Amino acid sequence: MPAPNCGSHLLGHLHLDDCEHHCLTESNDFCKSCWIWNLPLCLCLQNGGCLQSSKNAPYWVKITSTLATTNLAIPDILNLQENHKLLAGYGWDFGQETASDPKTESLVINSAYSITENQIHMHVCNINTKMRDWLATLYQSSPSAYQTLVEIPPPYPAGEKMFCRASQTADQTIPGDSISDDINSVIQQQPVCKYFVGAAVIRDSKHYTWVCVTADHLSAEYGRFCA
Repeated sequence: MPAPNCGSHLLGHLHLDDCEHHCLTESNDFCKSCWIWNLPLCLCLQNGGCLQSSKNAPYWVKITSTLATTNLAIPDILNLQENHKLLAGYGWDFGQETASDPKTESLVINSAYSITENQIHMHVCNINTKMRDWLATLYQSSPSAYQTLVEIPPPYPAGEKMFCRASQTADQTIPGDSISDDINSVIQQQPVCKYFVGAAVIRDSKHYTWVCVTADHLSAEYGRFCA
């Protein structure tokens, strides 16, 4: 049973002419929410010169200095998690190991509810220092408490509901497959609305890496993990 106030009608903010289909349909060719699929990704694949996770299909591509996506038409994080397990985990590995500088940049995939693009994309953004420092304070108070994914009690910066865990060794990445498993665990919780689920990876000011899964109507990007 869906959580209260949770339904596909929440996705009505996307700018599409054909709301039932993805950007592959011709009727959405010129729609605002298909910009990633039709322009930067298309140009990247045609002209080369952009950072790619591998030469095998499917794969992730860094299409701009602040965005990465896949060469498959995947509308959002829910579709990625449900239908592309290997690609879901690999995206977080690509982001941490190749597409970003973990010392200064966060990785964020927004919830299906808060996206404006109908193509899966990972933001590579400047770290929100308030979130970085606050997580470091949490870690210092009780490192072992964050070995596994736990709900973070409010108040915390710019959010209402969030689950996080931290690496127990400084300057260590978190495997992408385990991040994907964390996201799935929150999606499946009741009464979490799956359309509200987003995720981020951030390294705190003491150099410990965190994965956080957001579960509210707010963006994981703006005012939260990105500066």
